[in-house]
Amino acid sequence: MHISIADFYSYKGNQWKVNNRPSGCYTPILKSSFEQIFNFQSHHLKLMAIRYDLHQPSYVLLNKQITVFFRRLSKQLKAKYKIHRLGYIWVREQEKAKSPHYHIVLLLDGKNIMYPGWVNIISKRIWSELGGFIYYPRHQYYKIQRGDNKNMAKLLYRVSYFAKARGKGKKPAQTKNYAASRIVFNPKPTSKEFTGYY
Repeated sequence: MHISIADFYSYKGNQWKVNNRPSGCYTPILKSSFEQIFNFQSHHLKLMAIRYDLHQPSYVLLNKQITVFFRRLSKQLKAKYKIHRLGYIWVREQEKAKSPHYHIVLLLDGKNIMYPGWVNIISKRIWSELGGFIYYPRHQYYKIQRGDNKNMAKLLYRVSYFAKARGKGKKPAQTKNYAASRIVFNPKPTSKEFTGYY
C-alpha cells in the first residue's frame, strides 16, 4: 500500500488536513475512511460518529471477533433505535503489545442517536462477551450536521490517525489491516443539499 507523508489529503476536489505523523498514512485507508463518512452523510442530515478502541486478551490470527462484533452491534442498534444503517471503519494494529487491538469509529444517524450512552453500553457488553475489553478515548464522539465544515474537518483529522503506517504489519498475509462498511453514496441527499466542504 502507498504511504503518503503529505499534510493534506485530496478527496473529491477538496483538501483535508490529516494526522500523518510520524509514520505517514496509508492512502487506501484514507480513501476508504473518507468515502464511508461522506457516503453515510449523504443519507443523513445529522451524523453521529463514535470512537472506540477494542482490545483483546491474547493474540489472534484472524479478525473473526471484530466481524461478529459488528454483526451483533448492527442487529441490536437497529432494533433499539429503529435505524436503517450502521456505518463503520476499523483498523487492526499491534506494536509492542502481545495482542492486536482495533481502532474503530461508528457512523450513526444523529437524528435518532443524539448521545453515545446506550451505544457505549451495548458495544461494551458485546465486546466483553467476545472476551475483550473496550477503551473510550477522550473526545469520543462528534455530532455533525451536513454542511458543518468545522466539525467535519475535526472528524476527518481524527480518523486519519487510523491510516498511520506504524503498527500495521504483525499479522498473517491473508488477514486484513482494515475494513469498512459498504454504504453507497446517495446522489440526492434529502432535507438539505450538500454545501461545499472547503
